[in-house]
Amino acid sequence: MGVSWKLGLNYIKNNKKRAIVIGVCILISTILITTILLLINSYREYMITKVRNKGNWEVRI
Repeated sequence: MGVSWKLGLNYIKNNKKRAIVIGVCILISTILITTILLLINSYREYMITKVRNKGNWEVRI
């Protein structure tokens, strides 16, 4: 673990721009995946609420 930690820090020190770009890309992709999952969950809850207001409880999602 110590050797890989030293190698990782050495890589980050030598390639600062690339490390920053990789970090930003990971952050953006995580935010996008989280947003998509939240939108799907919100839409599912909306559909369930819509069906419950109709009175028809037999629904398959």
